[in-house]
Amino acid sequence: MSRFKQKFAELFDKSKKTTDADLTKRLQIMHEFESEVSGYLKNVQNFNQTCFEMIRNQKEFGDVIWTIYEHSAMKFYIKDVRTILQDTSRLQSRLEGTASQLTNLCQTTLEKCAQLRKLEKDKEDKRVFYDYYRRKIPELEKKTAAAQGPSGEAEKKQEKLKGNKDKQSEANKAFLKASQELDSHLLQLEGRTDMVLEQLCIKFSRDIESQFYTEINQIMQRLCDVEEKMREVATDATTGKFGHLTNNLDLNVNF
Repeated sequence: MSRFKQKFAELFDKSKKTTDADLTKRLQIMHEFESEVSGYLKNVQNFNQTCFEMIRNQKEFGDVIWTIYEHSAMKFYIKDVRTILQDTSRLQSRLEGTASQLTNLCQTTLEKCAQLRKLEKDKEDKRVFYDYYRRKIPELEKKTAAAQGPSGEAEKKQEKLKGNKDKQSEANKAFLKASQELDSHLLQLEGRTDMVLEQLCIKFSRDIESQFYTEINQIMQRLCDVEEKMREVATDATTGKFGHLTNNLDLNVNF
């Protein structure tokens, strides 16, 4: 009931609510920072998913080429395919390392932002009771001072005032503690923002994205070139370009 009364009173009189303009501004900046990091994380996840799908397709394509020509006379080209697939695996390892660093950085930061929101909510809850008793005590003091009639009635008012002052003291302590915890966590997070954004901008820039895409496409082109060369060699061999074919035909040369 105390909470409801205080929140209702604030709807009609903003002065009944304790505010901190500087803190509000700082929290707003951190919420914007949280949104920015969340956006980075989604971009990283989308980028990783796209790259891993491209790499998976490359590996499948390379495995198909290997299966088709494994027992053919073109071992030279088969070895080249295996080398290209090894390059693909190394590229995937690099991508996984970069993705892991960025994901951990974003998730750790977002966890701290979530904790900030929790502390912010806790302080607001404590603030409501703090303001409730901050307004109520002066009213009770006036009523107690003006109390007349039987001494028993005045004693009841004194007891009520004392009980509410005790509650006010507890509400003040709880509000102060929540305020200190929020400010401490906020300071830690504020000290982290520049580092986080710098790391994200360095390790996940458009240049970094472009570099990975370029390397993936280059590897894919190498596979296509090898597969095309083997097709040409096989076609030339079957059309007699290399003379009469025998069962011991060896095409392990770079035509």
